[in-house]
Amino acid sequence: MMNRTLTGIDASAKRATFATETGTEDVDYDYIHIIPPQRAPNFVRESGLHWADRWTDQGWVEVDMQTLRHLRYPEIFALGDVTGVPKGKTAASVKWQVPVIEDHIVAGIEGREGSAVYDGYTYCPMITRIGHAMLVEFDYHNNLVPSFPGIIAPLEELWISWLLKEVALKATYNAMLCGRA
Repeated sequence: MMNRTLTGIDASAKRATFATETGTEDVDYDYIHIIPPQRAPNFVRESGLHWADRWTDQGWVEVDMQTLRHLRYPEIFALGDVTGVPKGKTAASVKWQVPVIEDHIVAGIEGREGSAVYDGYTYCPMITRIGHAMLVEFDYHNNLVPSFPGIIAPLEELWISWLLKEVALKATYNAMLCGRA
């Protein structure tokens, strides 16, 4: 459902209320997963670094999707939530984006071209109920790229996936925010 904003949830009735361009709409659901509106912070949207021809209202930084290098200002790179790529606005994505940018910056300092490429890796943990989750990892082409093949099936509800998300990944994310990971 596009162009709708969630305004309320009645969990006991399993009904969500959305604001639409023409008013409101109530929708019954069995399972609901809502992505909040996303856009770059004002200082990025107003910096002149954003895409001029797409994602204009979000203000994502205009970058090459493999090198994360700005297309008009080659000395600028972007990662994480401000990056103008079709996927990769997660902490897990940043973990894979940093080495690519590092490779290109170091190569530039050394007078050579970087070779690292970002393939769009992103990770979407989906908690399906308390104690169960799915660890869905994919790339730009929506290919599944599981970190633990043969151990954690990405499309199965597992307690180990929930434990990984709630314990290990939360600690890793917090460490990243503090510059320790």
